[in-house]
Amino acid sequence: MKSSYTPNDLILFAYCETKKPEQQNLYKELRTDKSLREEFKSILGDKFYVDSSFISPGKRIVSNLISYSKALFVMKTKAGNFNLLMN
Repeated sequence: MKSSYTPNDLILFAYCETKKPEQQNLYKELRTDKSLREEFKSILGDKFYVDSSFISPGKRIVSNLISYSKALFVMKTKAGNFNLLMN
């Protein structure tokens, strides 16, 4: 039997972005449809890889960005805005 669920439906289910009735129906179909279950396992593997690959910037980078932000000064005049970098 061909499943009516698309890869997009499986991705939404993996990220808990589906409504309760749809979750229950998809869960039932995953228990009975082996090919759908294999596709879902693949999506979960990809989700784990993406979620674990996010990294945070180093403290030095964050400090540099904050310093740059503090040094940036915007002067409003009648002619328009001027951006000045105060070193």
